[in-house]
Amino acid sequence: MNKKLFKGLFILSIFGFLASCSSMNMNSKNTDGVTMNIVPSQYGAWVTVYQKGEPVEGATVNGAVTNKSGRVFVYTLNRNASSVLFKAQTPDGGMAERYAFIPRQRRSVALGGLI
Repeated sequence: MNKKLFKGLFILSIFGFLASCSSMNMNSKNTDGVTMNIVPSQYGAWVTVYQKGEPVEGATVNGAVTNKSGRVFVYTLNRNASSVLFKAQTPDGGMAERYAFIPRQRRSVALGGLI
């Protein structure tokens, strides 16, 4: 088997495994019915915080504060693909923690790859 092809397939299988782990809520913790929906994006993730099924305004997620729909964009500093721990705390003290896989940052074509 071609070495490059094998290497590519191996990397793809690793990414698939990590993505499935993050979607299964592995290593998640919550109190008082607090949950998070995390949607990975370039440079971070969109996080929505819920308590007993309702969006929570004013919850903090890794230092960022949710809006009235319970949603906030949380930036990540790591440009490489990695698993990130998101920690949310509601105004009344409820907490949730969850890991999510954030893909590698891609270079911007519009700016000539300077970002």
